[in-house]
Amino acid sequence: MNNPLIETHINVDYFDVREELASRSMCGHTFFSGPIDAYFAKEGYEKLEYRSLNFEKKIVKDIGNDKYFLPASVVNYPSADYDFTRIVEYKHLLKQESPDTIIFYE
Repeated sequence: MNNPLIETHINVDYFDVREELASRSMCGHTFFSGPIDAYFAKEGYEKLEYRSLNFEKKIVKDIGNDKYFLPASVVNYPSADYDFTRIVEYKHLLKQESPDTIIFYE
C-alpha cells in the first residue's frame, strides 16, 4: 500500500506486537490475517477442525449433453453430516456439451 496513513508489516507475529499496537494513540485499527482459531485461542476456544483437504473425482456417465449433476457449479455442504464440504461441477463453468460430467468432492 502506498499511503502515508497506513503501515503494513509482513512476517510479524501479530500476537507479539498486539499490545504495542493497541497502546499507540494513532493506531485506530489493526487487522489480523491469520487463522481465525489462532486469533481466539487465548479466549479458550479449541482449534477448529478443518474438514476438507482431499479432492475426490467422480465421473457421472450418460447424464445428457445439456444436463447437469448439480443445480449450480458449486454446492456447499457445511454440515458435519457429510464427509465433504462442497461438490464442484466444472461443466457448468465451461458451458461444455457432453453426455457425461465430472464432479469433485472437496
